[in-house]
Amino acid sequence: MEILTEEELRDRMTECYDEMCLYSEKGDYKKAFEMLYEMWELLSGNKIDHEESFSVVAGIIENAIDCGDKEVMRQWIGKMDYIAEKRERETGDKGEKEYYRGKVEYELGNYEEARKNLHSAVKNGWRLTEYDKKYADFLADKKNTGKSDRNVGLNVNDSNAVGKGNEELDEKTYKKITSLSNRADKCAEKGEFDKAKQLFLEALAYVPLPKYNWEASTWLYTALGDVSYLDGKYDSAIEYLNEALKCPDGIGNPFILLRLGESFYESHNMEKARKYLIQAYMCEGAEIFEGEDKKYRETLIKAFPAPDLRREAAHSFANPCASAGGSKEVLI
Repeated sequence: MEILTEEELRDRMTECYDEMCLYSEKGDYKKAFEMLYEMWELLSGNKIDHEESFSVVAGIIENAIDCGDKEVMRQWIGKMDYIAEKRERETGDKGEKEYYRGKVEYELGNYEEARKNLHSAVKNGWRLTEYDKKYADFLADKKNTGKSDRNVGLNVNDSNAVGKGNEELDEKTYKKITSLSNRADKCAEKGEFDKAKQLFLEALAYVPLPKYNWEASTWLYTALGDVSYLDGKYDSAIEYLNEALKCPDGIGNPFILLRLGESFYESHNMEKARKYLIQAYMCEGAEIFEGEDKKYRETLIKAFPAPDLRREAAHSFANPCASAGGSKEVLI
């Protein structure tokens, strides 16, 4: 095989990934697999030690789930276990291994193992999104095992995956939004924030009017706000996140509140920073600050130095999550 430079390898990987997304969008899973396997072969030496190996293996597993290829799931889930464990040691991020293992066990009909792993993923901070609705329903409802885990902090409501009420986006629109969002996520992971933002905006353009009625708008505006925050463009982050608040389930979403507070902090608006950081804390508890700069958490401690921050904060700010089942009783 031809030896590629690092730049050539990155460009070819991106080309393969984009082609894979297009084939997957069309339901041509065979071609999608071909692109994914080419990406895997492009990795030299010990493939699972490459940073890109996670995206490739995750893509293979997701493609196998989409087309119901259980044999491929069995062949590749072990590699994902290894890669996710390695990433956890290097970054401290938890939940990836259990998330993919849980999904595969569910597809293989091993519901007890699926529940155990998915529950662990959520407990470790992994958020199930609209794309994971059937797995969220599996945890939240009495399906297959007869047990319910309604209090595991899922950020998925009872509506359709990216719909409003009883309506649902048509399959073509849904897949287009999914494809664009996946590409945007990959760009954001590489620090290509302008390109990521453009792709998220393209995805948002596919959401029907009025956009505030659709759950897809909630997470697309949130993604735009998150990318803007990571790019240091805090005014834009605030603008997008405020739009997300107007969309379904936005007002009580702890991540939106967290990013708003952090963006106001960086914009030197400490009053609003404290307001939204406290609301995020009231929704999610102290774990909302895990992995975040400690200065944001310290802002709350300085504002409310009492032993029970939640009790003191409650006198100053309404709990936006009260209607969604109440806040966690966790001290900061």
